Amino acid sequence: MKTTNTYVKYVEWLSAEDMHSTSKQWLSELSFLKDEQLFFEDLIRKYIFELIAPDQFKGTTKIVEELGKSRKKTDDLIKLVEAHERGLEVMIDGVDRRSL
Repeated sequence: MKTTNTYVKYVEWLSAEDMHSTSKQWLSELSFLKDEQLFFEDLIRKYIFELIAPDQFKGTTKIVEELGKSRKKTDDLIKLVEAHERGLEVMIDGVDRRSL
């Protein structure tokens, strides 16, 4: 078995404040994505009778399933970023609010 060497070079180290700011941006974008997913779900509910027509049903079912998977992933990502954000807040101010 042949191995290849990988050289990782970090271009820039980010400060805790920079990471905190970036994670806030991630949360904002994920919240926007979640709002868009809710919009699509409402749209599907509004036009459900047209979408369940025999010629549209198979495609519609796939879209609804994928939208559900996407929402679940978005919720999981939001939880991960929020946990990351709490960790960064501890790094910045040194206060673990979970213990308060």
